[in-house]
Amino acid sequence: MVGMKKKTALAGIMARSLLAVLTAVVVVTAAPDGEVFFVPQDSTAPFCSEEEVELWANASDFYGGQIKVLYDPTCADVTNWERNTTTFPLGGWDTLTDGAEWITFSAMSPTLSLIGKYRVGTLTIHCVRESKEGCKSPIDFADPSTLFDDGGRQVPASFIDGTFECRRTPVILDTGPGDYPSISGTHNGTITPDQTISVYKLYTYPCAGTGGHTEYI
Repeated sequence: MVGMKKKTALAGIMARSLLAVLTAVVVVTAAPDGEVFFVPQDSTAPFCSEEEVELWANASDFYGGQIKVLYDPTCADVTNWERNTTTFPLGGWDTLTDGAEWITFSAMSPTLSLIGKYRVGTLTIHCVRESKEGCKSPIDFADPSTLFDDGGRQVPASFIDGTFECRRTPVILDTGPGDYPSISGTHNGTITPDQTISVYKLYTYPCAGTGGHTEYI
């Protein structure tokens, strides 16, 4: 009877040890969540100009996905979507709703499940607001954005939002070419603007037959 108790106790210890090993293996091999993100994450463009923003996915055992992107249509406008057809030959793009883009993408046979970082495609974002203040729009992922495996099952992933800044319209102070005569002179005094002025370029109109020029500012 004592011998049977020892065998039973030993079997119980071995079973608990085996369970502990199996539990440890499951924890070690658990796959981390993937990520879907923009490059650059924070983009910018001056009025009436465009910036290309890449959409990337970094995950394990995924095959494709669906993405919904939201933004402020009074600040920005997505004018083009170019899918990476080398990796994702199948997909679509719906841009009919202002401020929203619906993107689908998928690999196809004989491609197996994808592991690692892949460029899904490139968005072209246009700055549409002309103003002294400029504007900044969130570029957000919205439901039901997700990644799928080759069986259509959801692949866990984090979706990292971005921003797009439409830079303020520069103010050009232009006095024109002026009239004759051109009289040289020196201004002694202080000119105090009521706001900060950033000067990027200074241009002096040519005036044949006079000594007009700019030495410094």
